[in-house]
Amino acid sequence: MLTCRSVPKELSDIVFENQIELELRAHTRDEALHELVGLMANNPGVINASALGAEIIEREKLSATVMNNDTALPHARSDNVSEIVLAVGRSRGGILFADGVVVHLIFVIGTPKNSVADYLVCVGTLARLLRNKESLRHLTEAGTVSEFAQILRTAMMHHV
Repeated sequence: MLTCRSVPKELSDIVFENQIELELRAHTRDEALHELVGLMANNPGVINASALGAEIIEREKLSATVMNNDTALPHARSDNVSEIVLAVGRSRGGILFADGVVVHLIFVIGTPKNSVADYLVCVGTLARLLRNKESLRHLTEAGTVSEFAQILRTAMMHHV
């Protein structure tokens, strides 16, 4: 269980249906990141969505967060969030990320700069979850945002 005040009691508590898009409209990495950060704009934990988006894009340019299974975990520690925030997007056609790699699932994470341990827990949990082929298959096949969110919450509780 996470203990820092900047994070929810359970990591699965950062999954909100209004911050999940199962049909991304974006065609490029930067468009996808802007679209997903835009979903977090009304989250009370986001202080400045535009600045957070710029930080995540800059961080992604320094070191791509693409995993081996068609997923990406763009993330940034930022003064533009007061707590861990998450947005998720799925693209059936795929989004071109770094080095010609196409991804289908994108998990955008923002964490406060002073929450290093919680940041590592969040990113590590998602990375472990996404290496699990069964969890990944269920997320890829989810038919509704509600189903996707429930699969993600359940998987997060089992991979912390």
